[in-house]
Amino acid sequence: MKRRLMIFLSFIVVLLLTACKQEKTVTTEPDTLKPVLSGIYSKTITVGDEFDPMEGVTATDVCDFYDFCSLTSQIEVTGDYDVNKAGNYTITYTVTDKSGNKTSLGRTLVVKEKYLTNKDFSAGDTGWGYWNGEGGTGSFEVVDGMAKVTVESIGNFHYSIQFEQVNLTLEKGKSYKISFKAKADDARTIGIVVEDPANGYHKYAIPGEGIKDGQKIINVTTEMQEFSIDIEIDTNTISTGKLGLMLGKVDDNSKPTTLYFDDFNMEEVIPGPDEVKPVINGANDLIIEAVDEFDPFAGITVSDNRDDLTVKDVNITMTSQVLEDNSIEYTINYSVKDLSGNEGTATRKIKVIDVEFTDTNDILNADFETDEEVEHNSTEGKSGWLEWHQDWNGKAEVTFKIENGELTVATTVLGDANAAWTIQLQQEGITLEKGRTYKLTFDAKSNVARDINAVIKTTSDSVYTNKTVSLTDTLTTYTHIFEVTGDTNTNMILAVEFGKMGETPAVATITLDNFKLYVAEE
Repeated sequence: MKRRLMIFLSFIVVLLLTACKQEKTVTTEPDTLKPVLSGIYSKTITVGDEFDPMEGVTATDVCDFYDFCSLTSQIEVTGDYDVNKAGNYTITYTVTDKSGNKTSLGRTLVVKEKYLTNKDFSAGDTGWGYWNGEGGTGSFEVVDGMAKVTVESIGNFHYSIQFEQVNLTLEKGKSYKISFKAKADDARTIGIVVEDPANGYHKYAIPGEGIKDGQKIINVTTEMQEFSIDIEIDTNTISTGKLGLMLGKVDDNSKPTTLYFDDFNMEEVIPGPDEVKPVINGANDLIIEAVDEFDPFAGITVSDNRDDLTVKDVNITMTSQVLEDNSIEYTINYSVKDLSGNEGTATRKIKVIDVEFTDTNDILNADFETDEEVEHNSTEGKSGWLEWHQDWNGKAEVTFKIENGELTVATTVLGDANAAWTIQLQQEGITLEKGRTYKLTFDAKSNVARDINAVIKTTSDSVYTNKTVSLTDTLTTYTHIFEVTGDTNTNMILAVEFGKMGETPAVATITLDNFKLYVAEE
């Protein structure tokens, strides 16, 4: 009996061992899965920047019973690039697993110029722009590796025709040298300016002589010459700088012709001695009524290329005279010196009048009592008001609503033009008579502190007079008095502008009411 039991148990053990051996028998399929490369994206750097081609790049593969393993250390990187030379480079990444499966991916490395793009026009017109307006007409093209700007009409202002490059990065406290070559079919003057359109077109200081309206005036001849300017950055670091060549009516030596430009360059330089004068801003001529109080420092600011100056550093002298119409005209001279002894000056005239004004009644629905919609680019309706906004590219967005005798202007997008005119409330049919004095008044407030413009202009957008006011959350009456020296015009436009103004243009809800246009009695 025991012998039979032992034989039976031995048989069971053999069966169990056999079963175990059968469970461990695994049939494996060939490895045909390719490794996976990650983190390989196109990248843009600036000339001189450091670049690690392996930063953020990994490779993984399936191995050891479907566990993942890293093959990052086995990635092969090929492709030439030079971080000190602008251009587009292709870098290829390749990795192979132990079964011979291979994966390759490429990336584009863009090394852009540190400051100016496409300096020699080898990439056509890439990076360069052209604008004309205010009577200026012309065209721009790249021919034989040079920029060719044809000026057909110089227009009314130095900025009527512009050849430009925008979105330059300019660092606070640094100095730069900009150079280029230029010639013209017929010798003429042009202007060069470096400014910030996003900051009220702030113009950066250009040391030396020949500066007019913040620009350097140069004489371009029929022979190709090299020109250069130095600029000093007296604001915070920006990425919205603009190099502009002003080809409009710079001075009496400006004329229609064809100009050629080539070989631009911009580099950081060590600043020389401070020879730049401080600038006194806000010293505009004014007309005020005898009942008004006037602070000669109101609205005055000071800027300097290197030193921190304030209005407290400004000195004034004042003289007065009685004019033929019995008004009194004050002449105020402002002066300020920087730490290097450079003196900046400005002069303004304040005319004080004592006259009676009567309402012209030119402004329809001046108090918004008529509950009409303000329609986009339409003069329909009895209200007389129309709304205009930039509606191309980065278009502006705004809602106008008349309710309870007030107009609310709710801006949501200010447009991409870095200018006040991108959103406007307008009314046509305003009459201005030659030799007359007018007073424009209106009430306004904003839920966010910001500036707006009140403008009277022609139907061709030539601004006759302009008043910038700083709004608060308190409804305030604003006044602008002006004299008409030009010809009588019976179809002027009253416009209020709500686009980008000042250093911090703000989206806001603005309330307007009680527009009045008065004329002084003769």
